[in-house]
Amino acid sequence: ATKVFINTRWHSEDPIGMMLEEYETESKRGNLNYPKPTYVNFPAKLEAHHEKHRLDNRLVGEYLWNVYLEKYAIAQADEEEWFSLYQGEPMDTRGVVLKAEHIKLYDWYVRPLQPYISIDANFKSESEKSDDAAITVWVTVGADKFLIDAVVARIDFVMLLAVVTNLINKYPDYAAVIIEEKANGRALYEMLRRKFARCIVYNVGTNSKMERFQWCLPEFLAGNVYLPLEVELPIVREIKRQLLAFNGAKGAKDDAVDSISQFLNWLRNNTFVIDGMTANLIDRNSSTILGAIGDRNITNAGVQVIDLDISSMMGDW
Repeated sequence: ATKVFINTRWHSEDPIGMMLEEYETESKRGNLNYPKPTYVNFPAKLEAHHEKHRLDNRLVGEYLWNVYLEKYAIAQADEEEWFSLYQGEPMDTRGVVLKAEHIKLYDWYVRPLQPYISIDANFKSESEKSDDAAITVWVTVGADKFLIDAVVARIDFVMLLAVVTNLINKYPDYAAVIIEEKANGRALYEMLRRKFARCIVYNVGTNSKMERFQWCLPEFLAGNVYLPLEVELPIVREIKRQLLAFNGAKGAKDDAVDSISQFLNWLRNNTFVIDGMTANLIDRNSSTILGAIGDRNITNAGVQVIDLDISSMMGDW
């Protein structure tokens, strides 16, 4: 008999979540007779990373019901309620592996000098059931790492190539483009290296998402990883949700986590120091540069006060 579950996704391990996880477990065991559940979700706001149902003709950014726009705006103030009740993507606010108190946010202007671009490529085209592609852009100041840009979206290979090319052109003085070897990563690398220097294909050495994340978990626990405020980079809300919900389960939406752990593990395993600064952190309320240094092995970056007009400077970034 067919079973139909309808419930609000308040937690990743609710009945629907457990059913999806059970299917993944049986698939890994080679049980081809285990029935595959059909998961249908119509989020209140369609985001780039969502898997669109065939009956959903919305464009990215559009809401399900325009008559409730005011209610949607109010609901987004409560992240847990918004993701669970409205988006169907439970946000484990306390965290599973990574706890909420270990996600640090920064409120400085960041002037990137030599950023790193980390790419977690996806497998299939946007028309098929597939993972999202996740791209994160980072700078380092002393021992600290700052996320400055990100893309998390369900896109095909051609669009992925275009998005990465745009990011490389946006940050022309990038230190390295780090591409996961799996999925479409090798093909993406072969395309990019013909046009751009410093493209690196990277194999972290294990298939375990949990193991990869645990290798870089001390970076978060030590307070060395910073995310921007959501008002500066809206996709941060989805990245935070993935970080807090991450449990290493196969099939989970954790592509942003993969991109982050890839960057942190690559940086940990490559101890060379690039000459010059990777970023300037500038206080929003003054003309103070905080930690203008690029050596990630130096923890005390120091403070330098300069005379500049922040507003005019931002126009060039």
